[in-house]
Amino acid sequence: MIIFNAEEHVPYTAKQMFDLVSDIEKYPEFVPGCRHVSILWREESRVEARMQSTFMGFSIDFTSKIILEAPSSIEISNISQPFRRFFAHWSFEPRENDGCIVSYKMEIETPMAFMDSIFSSLQGISGRRTVAAFMERAKTLYDIKS
Repeated sequence: MIIFNAEEHVPYTAKQMFDLVSDIEKYPEFVPGCRHVSILWREESRVEARMQSTFMGFSIDFTSKIILEAPSSIEISNISQPFRRFFAHWSFEPRENDGCIVSYKMEIETPMAFMDSIFSSLQGISGRRTVAAFMERAKTLYDIKS
């Protein structure tokens, strides 16, 4: 199993960061490798989405269940192949007068051990790029222009 963890202190509110990460349809605009997202169904705090991505030249197409706990956390898990397990968890912890702490954890397990070793060799880089993409998107959306 491949595990990636990251934590960032940002000058934005937990609600702003929750809104950014929960805007799943916008992922293809800024998340590295994300080519297409389609919402299959949506309820107040649950979404099922089909995501098409590329990673290391592989085309990955899977359906995920997303649980939204506004404004504190977002949980994403696969409900279809190619992963045996895909789990991502975002949390947004407010800091009084000082933005929030954004935590991101991702766990991936593929059906074949050799694929885990291939993915794990580059997952740290990919995870950091993903987190950086969300931080850059936050700057674009929320920084005050003078």
